[in-house]
Amino acid sequence: MAVDFESFKKFTPERRITELQNIIDKLKKQIDEKEEEIKEAEHLLVMADEEARMLEQVEIPEQKIKGRIEEKLEEKEVKRLKDLELEELLATAPKEQAFHEVAHRPVEDLADELKKIYNRQKETGIEKQEDREMLYAIRKGFELKREEGYAPATAKDKHLMTEAEQWAEEMYKGGAGTYKRTPV
Repeated sequence: MAVDFESFKKFTPERRITELQNIIDKLKKQIDEKEEEIKEAEHLLVMADEEARMLEQVEIPEQKIKGRIEEKLEEKEVKRLKDLELEELLATAPKEQAFHEVAHRPVEDLADELKKIYNRQKETGIEKQEDREMLYAIRKGFELKREEGYAPATAKDKHLMTEAEQWAEEMYKGGAGTYKRTPV
């Protein structure tokens, strides 16, 4: 509120005092109101800042969880593609080349494939021709690994390879007790 003080010069001194006092009172009242608005705005600012910090703390774990879920999905997709690739390779490639391809796959992948075959056979009670061929390829793959001088880097890998070889052998011979042989 802009005040024109020129008009006050025309008033008598008593009236000028009264009018100026009224203006001072109005200005003080406006100042008080503005200070209250400033305090309210500062309070809202503090609350908004706290809410923003809380949201950041909640959003970070959500982002980490989403990231982990995406990583797991990608890992599963890669694994699925490897399995499809191996099955296609066994179906289409010359047998000796297929065995070399199997031999160059990680031991963990071969052990996982054995587990899938075992679970599928345990579930159905029937040995499929594809499973039989895969078992044979995995056995040959382990043999080739040994012949080529493959040595597992860790004791855990060595144990896994030994266990997987024995398991593949038992399953191939029919000693795993998971299925009934179907007539060839």
